[in-house]
Amino acid sequence: MIDQNFIFNIVATSAGEEIDVIDMSKIDPVLLSSNTRKYNITILENYGLNGRTGYWWFHFSFDYELEKSIEVRLTNFKYDYCKDWTLEIVKCIYLGIHTADRKISFDMADEFINIAELYKLMTNAENLERYIEQYIVPLVTKRIKYSKYKPQFQFYLSYLSDHVPFMRTFQNGLKFLGYDTFLESDKPFGNILAKVKTSIERCDCFLPWIDEQYMTDGNRRSELLYAYKAKKIILPFGDRSVIEKYFTDEFSFMKFLHIYNPMNDSFFEVLQKIDETLFNFETLVL
Repeated sequence: MIDQNFIFNIVATSAGEEIDVIDMSKIDPVLLSSNTRKYNITILENYGLNGRTGYWWFHFSFDYELEKSIEVRLTNFKYDYCKDWTLEIVKCIYLGIHTADRKISFDMADEFINIAELYKLMTNAENLERYIEQYIVPLVTKRIKYSKYKPQFQFYLSYLSDHVPFMRTFQNGLKFLGYDTFLESDKPFGNILAKVKTSIERCDCFLPWIDEQYMTDGNRRSELLYAYKAKKIILPFGDRSVIEKYFTDEFSFMKFLHIYNPMNDSFFEVLQKIDETLFNFETLVL
């Protein structure tokens, strides 16, 4: 965990360099299309991951398909005195990112997720490269893929107030990939029950954070049951060992659902699994 007593006052500057646009017509695809081709991950900057500073950033590049040296930065430098951190694509010609003001990013608002992922970054070089290759690079390449093919699924995120930062982080991640989302706390004023039903009916996927409080809250139970009866795809989060005692009677359908446990898996891993589940489902129905 970062010790806030060691916060440094750092001023970041941008070189503001112009990057030439790649002429894709002059690239021989045969040379770059091998299935065994490595990402060629290169660490460009690594500051603060020793936990001795309040601010940190990790900057690396990788190759993907027809483009070399796509650059990604993970940092908590975006906001002053804040534990939130950000994933940023800072250079990708395919996405039109060649200056600092064009970068694509999303914020991770949940402190638990931030700390858990930061521990995974604070490791030896071999594990760090494996982490980048398994979790970060696939998320960026999906963003590249979805820039031309917008995902068709829409999400409704259901939770109790204690889990707002966690679900906000997932909403940011899903939006980063291109999905449309509706966060339960974003619902407008008016007839709340009617608005919730309408929002669930319009969504394709219902993502609830389920714990004991959720399963004993009348409104949340109603949302979950309504989503099931409306035949929505339900992708729940939670600890099965804690909540499976509630999977009886009208909620017995939950016994047959996979429940993602973000306490065990990487946030980025769970986000990828959700995306892959929906991609495979979409392929089947088409």
